[in-house]
Amino acid sequence: QQELEQQMGRLEKRWKERHQEIIEREVWERQRCEREIVRQQSAIAETEKREREREEQQKAQQELEQQMGRLEKRWKERHQEIIEREVWERQRCEREIVRQQSAIAETEKREREREEQQKAQQELEQQ
Repeated sequence: QQELEQQMGRLEKRWKERHQEIIEREVWERQRCEREIVRQQSAIAETEKREREREEQQKAQQELEQQMGRLEKRWKERHQEIIEREVWERQRCEREIVRQQSAIAETEKREREREEQQKAQQELEQQ
């Protein structure tokens, strides 16, 4: 019985360590996704800034009506691409977070089931 208790202790310790690793990995992944989103937002802001500067230079070289039509079309297309890229990246991060949460829940469920089986087996052995 003492050996079983020691095994239970070791299993519980391993489970706690594994659980902590999963949580740490999820936190790290969330932080990575958040950093990536911030990086992309900065890139969007920088791209928009460069686009504004380019528009200002073109305004000086072209007639206002021609230039505004072309720039507005290009800006809308580029802005749409940037938005779509950001949405895709956020959705990817969210899917990854959901996948990791599901994995954690499944691991916890298996551990609970394992513990219940071990308890039941222990009770049978004690009888």
